[in-house]
Amino acid sequence: MTTSSHAGTPLFKATLPRKMVLVLGQERDGLSDAALSSADLSVSIDGTGNVESLNVSVATGVLLAEWWRQNKA
Repeated sequence: MTTSSHAGTPLFKATLPRKMVLVLGQERDGLSDAALSSADLSVSIDGTGNVESLNVSVATGVLLAEWWRQNKA
């Protein structure tokens, strides 16, 4: 699964697989086109529109919390 600040399925509408590899890019430049095109799923984190993107550590926390919510056993 990849993340994008400007494209992808909104995180809270996506079904996150139980097993996955989470790939996050640099805060400013994001992921390469090759990385984005090789992913089975790309998600975006909806925000207020006041910031372009989240700090990568904050984005990781949001993504892992949603994965846990969907997949806790």
